[in-house]
Amino acid sequence: MGFFSKIFGEDKENNSSQKIRSQYKDRKYFTKEIERIDLWMKDDEEDFQAYKQKNGKLENHHYIEACTIRLQKIQDIYSKGEDVEKISPVLDEALSFLFQADPAEFKDNSLFLKCCSLLLLLNKLEDHKTQIQNFIGAWENSSTDPEFKPIPAIYFIAGIENKAVSTNDYKPFVLLNNIINLSVQEAETAVKKYLEDWYSLYKEEAWYNSHLRDWGYSGYWAWEAGAVVKRKGLDDSGFKDNPYYPYDMVHWK
Repeated sequence: MGFFSKIFGEDKENNSSQKIRSQYKDRKYFTKEIERIDLWMKDDEEDFQAYKQKNGKLENHHYIEACTIRLQKIQDIYSKGEDVEKISPVLDEALSFLFQADPAEFKDNSLFLKCCSLLLLLNKLEDHKTQIQNFIGAWENSSTDPEFKPIPAIYFIAGIENKAVSTNDYKPFVLLNNIINLSVQEAETAVKKYLEDWYSLYKEEAWYNSHLRDWGYSGYWAWEAGAVVKRKGLDDSGFKDNPYYPYDMVHWK
């Protein structure tokens, strides 16, 4: 240990040989974020138990919140530069909450798109195929307004027959829904453009510019773009260095 390390202590997190994936923050930051989320989940567990004792059951928003915070932890793990294998059990835990939600009351295309994308990228889609199909089927056949029903990109990434009647006109979804119907060559060009515009496309999201905050930033990752690339078998050499593209996840085996 060097002289200054002896005085100030060695920063093992930021001196790790593992390369950080995020373009902002450092490993020490993401370690603290993961610890913060773990405490949050522990508090949620106690709160959920108290709510069930008082009301008999949890509400849909409890399951969705529990899923969402675990997806944020996944992004922190990936951004920090950890092995992809560490993501898998957290994703299983997130899905265990998601599938307890009532599909008839579900409206969150972004959340479900992210879950399906991560499942495909981690080669775990087949493990949850029946649950995915049942959830989408019940969601599609519910009385939910067509604006909030599953978008075609979800069907495509999940690998099931497209029965979408969605009228959702959120621009990123419209672009994705168009890309999945393009030829391979056209899709490669379109995905490159989608990734170049990705950050600005999502400027209305709560996480936009979160890297400017002291906490709450978990990285910016276009999981859905990676999933489309993998599903369509596209050549990603033209955009593999895009800072939002999870290249190693797309090629993980």
